[in-house]
Amino acid sequence: MSKSFSDKEMLSIVLIIITIITSGGALYYVSNVSTRVKSVSEDLEGVSDSLQSVSESILALSDTTVEIADKVGAPSPELAALAERLAALEEAMEAARVEPKEYIVFGRSLAFTGKYAKPALMAHKGWELWMKLVNEKGGIYVKDYGKKLLVKSIYYDDESDPATAAELYRKLIEVDKVDFLVGPYASAVNYAVQSIAESYGYMLPITEGTSTSLYKRGMKYSFMCGPGGVATYYSYPFMEWLSTLPAEDQPTKVAILAEDSAFPISVYEGVIAQSAEFGFEVVYQELYPKGTTDYVPMVTAAKDAGADLLVCGTYFPDAAAIVRAAKEVDFNPKAILCTVGPTLPEWGPELGADGDWIYSSSDWDPGAPTYGNEEMIARFREEYDTEPDYHTARDYACGQILEAAIMAQGTLDNDELLDHILQTSFDTVIGQLSLGDVGELEHITWPPGYVIVQWQDGAVEVVIPSVVATADPAYPTPAWGERP
Repeated sequence: MSKSFSDKEMLSIVLIIITIITSGGALYYVSNVSTRVKSVSEDLEGVSDSLQSVSESILALSDTTVEIADKVGAPSPELAALAERLAALEEAMEAARVEPKEYIVFGRSLAFTGKYAKPALMAHKGWELWMKLVNEKGGIYVKDYGKKLLVKSIYYDDESDPATAAELYRKLIEVDKVDFLVGPYASAVNYAVQSIAESYGYMLPITEGTSTSLYKRGMKYSFMCGPGGVATYYSYPFMEWLSTLPAEDQPTKVAILAEDSAFPISVYEGVIAQSAEFGFEVVYQELYPKGTTDYVPMVTAAKDAGADLLVCGTYFPDAAAIVRAAKEVDFNPKAILCTVGPTLPEWGPELGADGDWIYSSSDWDPGAPTYGNEEMIARFREEYDTEPDYHTARDYACGQILEAAIMAQGTLDNDELLDHILQTSFDTVIGQLSLGDVGELEHITWPPGYVIVQWQDGAVEVVIPSVVATADPAYPTPAWGERP
């Protein structure tokens, strides 16, 4: 493997040769090794063509120095200094004998299959788009390497399973030896991965995990790479807005459904707290097991309890199933909000007209004049022929943050970058993000934190808050049999 040497390195080598030549007293008495020294010097003249040759030559010089010392008894000060310099240079050359670095390598698992596949794919596309645009610019300049490095990622399918993800992240570190990790999809999966990253001293930017539990574990290397706060607040703008309506228009009785896993539980806890804060009565609440397929019994129970507001902590499959169950049993609350599901572009095509009127929560506003937002949306449409969502924006923003941090610090050292990230504010497609201390989550986004979206006439619209709204909320929701 050939290597180019800097002027400083070449000067050091020349000085070594001069020192050898000018160590006259020793060399005078050991003329039998002068030929060897000359040979070594000739080897060193070709140093720029062969790093291996340099290393072998240095070893030869070291051996020569020992022989000289043996011949003359006690070495001269000059010879002793030469030996020390040779030893140091040999050590430096050994450390330098590595493959030239061309890429910054990221590693992650994602739910390419399983329950979380739909939102995980949107996140994946956001990350892939960020990498593509970075490489189109020639990569990221890293001062430690004195050049731009391209970016690439190693991916594995964790099948939406936390235990599988944990093993895959261990593999990414031990076998693939990636430079950086990026968190998987879903809070429950991130929970399993956090301790792996922590034990190896790898940063774990979590783009797709907002459960409160993730950030109360005292994990030094984990941080939320996104805005708004934890999942407890997903429904907050919606519940607050409902409380501002005229009394006769407000719902009064709330039903809460959520999967019994990390992220939905945080949503569930938030709705309970917000109901109390804004004066709504919780008349039915249910945490259902992961893998539930029949939602008719619990939707029927919510209807029988007299609920006129249904709020659900869901992913795409259960959100769609709950809406279908509501239609099946003719449950007609004034509003239905489901988390992950209605924000995805597949919602409309998959549910058709039944998907209209449904609210959801997002922490990204496609119309916001944020850093790189317009370019991201245009290129995403060009690359994938569909619309991005907040999962897309989160992962793209994470790339922006890591890119800015690497350029600012000029290193690929995880600890140095983590310190910088937690003390710096970053401009991203989501807004200006200040990640603060791990677990503190003092996030800033443009302008309100979470926004509420609603499907109207087959398209998703931002409806709350009014300052960023693309449409007014369509409220109250008409009965199933009265919809246009």
